This record gives sequence, structure tokens and C-alpha cells, in this order.
Amino acid sequence: MKNKIVIFNAVLVTVMLVVVLLVGVSVNRNSHYDEAEKQIVTITKAYCDNFDISRVESGDYAKNVSDDVRLTVIDKSGKVLYDTSGEIDTNHAERAEVVAAFGGKPEVQVRYSDTLKKDMIYYAETVTQSGQTYCVRVAIPVETVEAYVGKTVPTLLWVLLAALLVSYVASALITSSLVRPIRDVKDMLVAVNNGNYVAVPQTSSDPEVNALVDEITTLVKRYNATCKLSKAAKTCAVNFL
Repeated sequence: MKNKIVIFNAVLVTVMLVVVLLVGVSVNRNSHYDEAEKQIVTITKAYCDNFDISRVESGDYAKNVSDDVRLTVIDKSGKVLYDTSGEIDTNHAERAEVVAAFGGKPEVQVRYSDTLKKDMIYYAETVTQSGQTYCVRVAIPVETVEAYVGKTVPTLLWVLLAALLVSYVASALITSSLVRPIRDVKDMLVAVNNGNYVAVPQTSSDPEVNALVDEITTLVKRYNATCKLSKAAKTCAVNFL
């Protein structure tokens, strides 16, 4: 019985902790995506504030762009005027983030980039200079976010293993404390059967278990006394068992 209880508790705790782990990874992933969205919006606004069409035309708009950031400048017709990936003179008029920016409702988009061959997070805003409106778009790879999430998984796994170990040991100790009184009662009944009554001590920390053991002990005491009075203790005990 003890092993069954321990195994059941171990399986139950394992399932619950795995669920908690998966939920934690999901929440952590969503949190990093939210942070990435805030970051890309901040970067885009910074480039908009420092926009200079003459530097765009000379190809000198942003020399210090990070390797994992793609910066693109697009005119009102959708033509790409500047792109750190080297994709110039293409048309991005139908890209969702570009349409949203020119429509006055900028929004973050996540999709696969045919140019970079990877999933990217996009965001764009417009800036007006010399009477012309341009779209400044920034993109960062999704794998950057996934990399942050991946770093947290090993730590969460170690926490999971530690929690499993603690729960297994605790389950074994608690189950043992619950089973011990039952074993003591069995030993007491065996002793009565042999004509030697032995009282069962309160070995459990659970008051309900102790109360139950006390009730059984009281019944055995009464029966044992009755058997002694009838001078047939062993026979009575056998019939009792």
C-alpha cells in the first residue's frame, strides 16, 4: 500500500509540475515577445527622430545598425529607398506593417522574411521631410526572442527536478507515518491472538489517525479483558481475529 501511495503521489506531482513548467515557458515566451515589441517600437521611433533623406539617398543613413536589426526606408509608392539587407528598388507597398504605418495606425507584425529566410518581427512608422512622407521600418528576428526563452528552460528544468525529489521524499515520509500505525495495530492483534496483549503507542502526527488507533486499542482491551475473565483468552482472540 505504501508503494502504491508513493507512486500515485509521485505521478500526480510530476504531471502537475510538468504542466506548471509548460505554462511557465509559455508565459515567459509571451513576456519576451511583449518586450521585443516594445523594443522594436522604441528603435523605430529613434530612427524616425533622426531621419535624414539626404543620408538615405547617399546610403549613409544608419551605419551602426546592429547585425540582428534590419532597417528599411520606403517611399509613399512602396519603393524601397534604403535597406540594410541590401534589398533596394523593390516594392513593399502591400506589406502589412507598411500599409498600417501609411494608414496612421502602426502595428507590430510577425511573419517569414523571404529575403532573410527567417521569421521576423516588423514595425513601421512614417516621417515627413521636405513635403514627402516616408516609412521607416525596423525588423528583428524571432529567433532572438526564442533564444532568450531557451536560456530559461534549463533553469526551469532543474527547479522541476528539485521539486520532484523533494515531493518524492516528503511523500515517502508522510506515507510511512500514516502506514506505521496500521502496522502497529496488526502487531497488536497478532499479540492478542497469541495471548499477549500489547498496547499500540500513538506514533502518528495525525490526530485523526491517532483517534482511530485509540478506538481500536480500546476495543481490543475490552475484548482481551473479557477473554481473560472467561479464562479462554487465546480461544477468544482466535475467534476475534
